[in-house]
Amino acid sequence: MMKSLMAAAAAVGLMVGASAAHAEDPIVNLPLAASANLGAVALTLGLEAGMYDSNRITDGSFKDATGVFNISQNNGANALTQNSVAVSSVLGCECDDTLLNVSVAAGVNAGAVVGSIQASFWGDNRNTISDSFSGATGLFNISQNNGASALTQNAIAVSSITH
Repeated sequence: MMKSLMAAAAAVGLMVGASAAHAEDPIVNLPLAASANLGAVALTLGLEAGMYDSNRITDGSFKDATGVFNISQNNGANALTQNSVAVSSVLGCECDDTLLNVSVAAGVNAGAVVGSIQASFWGDNRNTISDSFSGATGLFNISQNNGASALTQNAIAVSSITH
């Protein structure tokens, strides 16, 4: 589960890698990663009655997980949920520091909920995070939502160069 989740998180970003030159070439060694979402929920009408919405991350979820994660949960009507991950890295670079060696990452979300009408009745909305993420390392964006007409977005961009 964790390995497939890490692979899915890595595959979310639109990865564009370009090595324009060898490290000894004074031009450019430029890896790029970009990920973007654009979305909207517009002119919607929702009605709920006697609902019980619940978002839970429990019971050892993400135990010992490693990596970059965007996690979103939503139970609200008329809602937009987006995740964006971009990772760019140069590892073990044996390049001259005077050369232009750049690693660029960009993660972007653009979205809106517009003209939305929601009526909710005797609900019992809950968000829970318990007994989770023990031993986990990395970057985590976590969103939970039970509200109506809500927008939930996560974006992570990581760029690094290591010698």
